[in-house]
Amino acid sequence: MTSVTTSLASPQYSPGPLVKKRCVIDDPLFVASLDGVKATPRQAMHIITPALKAVGVDVEELTVSTSSIYRARKAVRQTVAQCHKEEFQPMWYLP
Repeated sequence: MTSVTTSLASPQYSPGPLVKKRCVIDDPLFVASLDGVKATPRQAMHIITPALKAVGVDVEELTVSTSSIYRARKAVRQTVAQCHKEEFQPMWYLP
């Protein structure tokens, strides 16, 4: 009878350097267009990914998930709201 030995050592895989993926949704105009058509983050993901692939972008280098889309849209909305708050002047305050 032959004995079979198995090695419990880790495989010879060494991960490469960690590379932070780029967030695809950081443009306020792009986010506004997604909000304008009332696309959910899931629908937006299904719109964005094939469109990027069609123009030759490597989507493996991008962060495209429903949660990243949600966070990016939320951040852009907060920025736009803050800008509007700073520029707002009530009618009764006008000189």
